[in-house]
Amino acid sequence: LVFVLNSPQPLIWKIKTERLAPGIQHTFHVSEGSEIHFQPGNFSLACQIQKETLPHGNEHLLSWTQRKYRAVTSFSELRMTQDIYIKVGEDPVFSDTCKIDNTFLSLNYLGGYIEPQTSKGCVLSGPDKDQEVHIIELQAPNSSSAFQVDVIVDLRPLEDDAPLHRDVVLLLKCAKPVNWVVKAHSVIGKLHVVTSDTVSVNSNTEKLMQVSKSIRQHFPTGSQALIKWAEERNFSPVTSYTSTPMANYFSIRLREPDVADPLESMLPPELSILRDSSPLPGAGTTPRRSSLPFPFPPPLPLGNRGGRGAAGGAECRPRRAV
Repeated sequence: LVFVLNSPQPLIWKIKTERLAPGIQHTFHVSEGSEIHFQPGNFSLACQIQKETLPHGNEHLLSWTQRKYRAVTSFSELRMTQDIYIKVGEDPVFSDTCKIDNTFLSLNYLGGYIEPQTSKGCVLSGPDKDQEVHIIELQAPNSSSAFQVDVIVDLRPLEDDAPLHRDVVLLLKCAKPVNWVVKAHSVIGKLHVVTSDTVSVNSNTEKLMQVSKSIRQHFPTGSQALIKWAEERNFSPVTSYTSTPMANYFSIRLREPDVADPLESMLPPELSILRDSSPLPGAGTTPRRSSLPFPFPPPLPLGNRGGRGAAGGAECRPRRAV
């Protein structure tokens, strides 16, 4: 593989690879003043970097490359981007010669940049020791697209210092046809993905997690209907629900279950004085003097709080939006 990376201003090109065969020589031509950084691993050992005074202009750059290598597989110009995605290999759809065309479209050569999107949703329960259930409802991956594009769901621990053992269920719905791509990092356990369309997982996810899929499911619309649909199929308790008008990348961070004081969790800030008023001290402790003339009753079980009560069902309230 040969890459010619040209830019009008000096850049740091960060190279990340997936599923490339090891030990094969790769060459990177980069414009003067720019640098290339590789991700940790053995890929850089088989790479050769050559800094060049590359010509300006698309046609001149294309001719320079053709004189050096006699053929060019693809040529891409991106005006503004943070990430460039290239699927390597010859594409039988294209012609034998590379010709620059302003109307060129292909899912094999894409650019992207991060632009946070407004989302609505709620966190219905804390991390469960058995599994987490996350629901994502998406309207469209972008403003206009003639292709069935990928929507990435990135799954990793909130703390990056150690792997997290957790079973995860993802319910992924989009009003437009998409291909959901799940990428797990440092999460070990079972992964069950239920989608309205197709889904794929990267090789790292398959190594870490036991993956199962249920595709082309007929989901209802709306938070309450989706949560009820999930609970009727034993995907419970639902951990979170997220609704987004437009996005093509979701990030889910998993954390260990908290060991919290039930009384501390139940009291609003204005009643913080009650936290020190328990009339039942533990063994070997000195009871605190309470300024209250009455004993405070023991707290109710946490399972009866919020939108999840004894009557059954969960409620996603707007005031708990995240």
